[in-house]
Amino acid sequence: MRDVIGRTGQVMRVPQARAKGAKTSDVHWLTPRTSRMWVNVGLRGYTAQGVLAAGWVGRLEDRNAAFADLLLSSGMRLTEAASLLTIENPRTQLGGARYYSGRLAPVVGGVEGYIESSRADRIRRAQAKGRYESLPRMRLVTKVAGLRKKVLHWRHQDGVEGRTPLSDADAAERMTLFIEGPAGPKPLWLWLNESGLPFRPASWENAFRTASLRCAEVLDGVVAEPPCCTPHLARHSFALFMLVVLHHVVDLRMGRLDGIRG
Repeated sequence: MRDVIGRTGQVMRVPQARAKGAKTSDVHWLTPRTSRMWVNVGLRGYTAQGVLAAGWVGRLEDRNAAFADLLLSSGMRLTEAASLLTIENPRTQLGGARYYSGRLAPVVGGVEGYIESSRADRIRRAQAKGRYESLPRMRLVTKVAGLRKKVLHWRHQDGVEGRTPLSDADAAERMTLFIEGPAGPKPLWLWLNESGLPFRPASWENAFRTASLRCAEVLDGVVAEPPCCTPHLARHSFALFMLVVLHHVVDLRMGRLDGIRG
């Protein structure tokens, strides 16, 4: 360690040497228990006592909670998770009575619940108002070909046809993709706003900020430090959790936990 003068004139002790690419800013994360508190209080409208707050009117809380759980359980980047299509969401049920096992299954179930409830309701309302037909850009996907590398075959409103490899479609193009449903076209973009239109990736920052502000208000004086979360912090939290699991598995294989169990 060595002493240096900080920006405000105070003396600070810093490492004598550090990795070239190391960042000077602190890295924060949430434990699984704290992240659950943040989701329940900030996004689902719970009180500090764990019950639903009187008069709580959540705005697509099932969508917000499902998205937060996805980030916290997968480590996906914000744009990756925010631009998912419905055809990329795995189903909890496989081959009749066979299901996914592990911690990811409840997360997938939460996304499915959102798809079948508030998302479907927003789509029905948008279809009734003719919002989708009036969009300046809309590509109707007519076919999804390929197994491992899927290719989307689409038709534009003016009749022009084309195809796009799914892996090459960026967020802007993904927002234009629709499929034909029983009541008219509906978006393939997974996360929708209250008008039934694609919820832009950058908007999630505000959703997380609002949830953190509610946690600060509701949990002030109840916990030492009310949880605060951002999409990037959720990615850090997943990485830390996986690191802890890895160390635990290694300790089990090396027999290092026998003494602790005893």
